[in-house]
Amino acid sequence: MCDESECKFLVEILNTSNSFLIAGEKTIVALKYMRNLEKMIKK
Repeated sequence: MCDESECKFLVEILNTSNSFLIAGEKTIVALKYMRNLEKMIKK
């Protein structure tokens, strides 16, 4: 298959891209929350 160092490298890439996805989702949720707050404040 692949030697150990290559496998570790691939796992690290997968982990970082995964955490980027999670961070992106949290950012989107935060932005929606901020917009809702703005609407409530303007009322």
